[in-house]
Amino acid sequence: MNIDTSLLNRLEFIEFKQHVLFLKQPNHKVKVFSDLSLDEYLKIKDYVNKFEELLKLNNSLSFKDFTNGLYDICPRIKAYSESSVLIAKILMGYNNYDLLFSHNN
Repeated sequence: MNIDTSLLNRLEFIEFKQHVLFLKQPNHKVKVFSDLSLDEYLKIKDYVNKFEELLKLNNSLSFKDFTNGLYDICPRIKAYSESSVLIAKILMGYNNYDLLFSHNN
């Protein structure tokens, strides 16, 4: 990984955490995201990108499928029930986000 990629990853990680603060429910502190490491974020980001590609090819994937994959990567995000929705909203493209939730999964 070169320095530009490293800096870009860190910037995206900081922006992700900022989005979490703005989008979370007001009564939640969401400590699980403040404890998230850069490495965990990058794994989650890669997973979301791969899931989006699969979603484009096979729209029968459910939100539960998405959530289970996230929990495999970072089990402690189960502590915040809205974590999967937040991650999808922040990291997915609008069309894929809508597609993921369009079937009332």
